[in-house]
Amino acid sequence: MGHKNNHGGHGHQHGHHHGREDKGHSSSKPLTEHEKLFRMLEHWLRHNEEHATSYDTWAERAKSLGEEEIHTFLREMAGEARRHNEKLEKLLHKPGK
Repeated sequence: MGHKNNHGGHGHQHGHHHGREDKGHSSSKPLTEHEKLFRMLEHWLRHNEEHATSYDTWAERAKSLGEEEIHTFLREMAGEARRHNEKLEKLLHKPGK
């Protein structure tokens, strides 16, 4: 059961299931906790980028409205989301994973 959420008006839909990324897995064997963990890391990586893109979009809108403080804050939020993604990428692509 996905949920719609416009998170303050940025307008993307959440059509995913938090914590249930193994749905639709073709094997009848259930995922291990380790596999679930890495699926969640991949999910958060995609989700953070969606948010970063939205923050950038709204930062530019705020700037065009003369809201410099909001613009600056949203740009910082986008940067933080992307820094988190850099760490997630490193974790996902460690040798042996």
